[in-house]
Amino acid sequence: MIPVLHINFFAVLAGFCIEVGLGYLWYGRWFGKAWSRELGFSPHAGPMPSMMRRVRFWRWVSLAFTIFVVAVAMELIRPSTWGAGPDAPAWIYGLVIAVSAWAGFCLTPLLSRIAWEGASWKLVRIHAGYHLVGLLLVCQVFAWWS
Repeated sequence: MIPVLHINFFAVLAGFCIEVGLGYLWYGRWFGKAWSRELGFSPHAGPMPSMMRRVRFWRWVSLAFTIFVVAVAMELIRPSTWGAGPDAPAWIYGLVIAVSAWAGFCLTPLLSRIAWEGASWKLVRIHAGYHLVGLLLVCQVFAWWS
C-alpha cells in the first residue's frame, strides 16, 4: 500500500518560525553568555558579523530541511496514512517523533563532539536542550495543525 501524505506547508512554515525565534532566545537572551564562553568568544565582541551571516544562512537551510523531514515522519507513523486504521491522539505522534529524532539525530552527534572534539558537557547541554525543546514545539504544531 502506498502512503497518502498530507503535508501542511503552513505548519512547516510556522515550525520554521518557531525554531528561529527559539534560537534567538536560546542562544541570545537565555543562554547566550554561557554559549559564547564555551565557544571562546569575547564577552563583548561575540562572533564576527560576516561569520554569523554565513552560519545563519546555512543553519536556516538545514533547519528548513529538518522541519520538512519531521513533517514527513509525522505523517508516516500515522496508521491512517497507510489505510491501516484510526490514529491515536495527535500529541502522541508529536512526542514520539520529537524524542526519537532528538535522541537519534541530535543527541548522538553532540555526544560524538565530546568524544572527538573535546566539547564541554555544558555546551552539549545547551545545544541538546535547544534541539529537544525545538523539536517538541514543532512536532506539537504538526500534531495539532495537520
